[in-house]
Amino acid sequence: MSFYGVGQGSVLASGMNAQTVPFLLLAVPVLVGAFVGGPVLARELESGTFRFAWTQGAGRVRLAAARLVPLAAVLTAAAYGLSALFSWYIGPFVQSGVTGRYPMQLFGTMGTDFAAWTLFSFALTAFAGVLLRRTVPAMAASVVVLTTADTVTMMALRQHYATPVVVTGSEPAGTGNLVTGNWFTTAGGVPVSQDTVLHALGQLPFGVSPSTAMLARHHYLQWWSYQPASRWWEFQLTEGGWLLAASLLLIAASVLLIRRRPA
Repeated sequence: MSFYGVGQGSVLASGMNAQTVPFLLLAVPVLVGAFVGGPVLARELESGTFRFAWTQGAGRVRLAAARLVPLAAVLTAAAYGLSALFSWYIGPFVQSGVTGRYPMQLFGTMGTDFAAWTLFSFALTAFAGVLLRRTVPAMAASVVVLTTADTVTMMALRQHYATPVVVTGSEPAGTGNLVTGNWFTTAGGVPVSQDTVLHALGQLPFGVSPSTAMLARHHYLQWWSYQPASRWWEFQLTEGGWLLAASLLLIAASVLLIRRRPA
């Protein structure tokens, strides 16, 4: 849902800023992963200084864990704090109904999701650094993988965390819902194309949606599938859960690779 068209003057300017800021924030996990997670282990592997570090009494596994775990915890906490600050900033727009919290530029920057993606980015790049043993290639590879994973999640995965609610008639009432589908059928339930419906209704002008009564007169039904606004936290915790699990697996895999690497 767009911020535009609500209020004038400073309200419109605030709405424009409210659309720009979250898109900028979406780049933060990628940058954190590239510039913090990339060098954390790959730099020593690339330069060869790991041979000296591994001769110390602590051991390679403890040293690797000591590098990864505290830094991961600090980054996750800092990301959650930044997300909480943004949630406070965007709160008035959500409460006034200007926007819901499902749009991709908002879902990934609020709740637990922003911190979860930051942790995943760090763990992914650290793992790439151990695997490739080169800092710059690890940074580049992680940016590509993370951008792909984020895009696929936003466009194809997120809306399927729960079975959508299906209704017929007018668009689902209430603000903040995530509409996932919209189609037409005959009264008998046979699917028909939108072009067929518009042709039967006499070619409505562009941008004019057929009313429920108009469709009923021509024996058509309009269907909607959507995720209710009340499921937002469920979706946040679902996405945060699999990101946390993936991050822990990547950190464990990084430590395991360090453990098995010949000195």
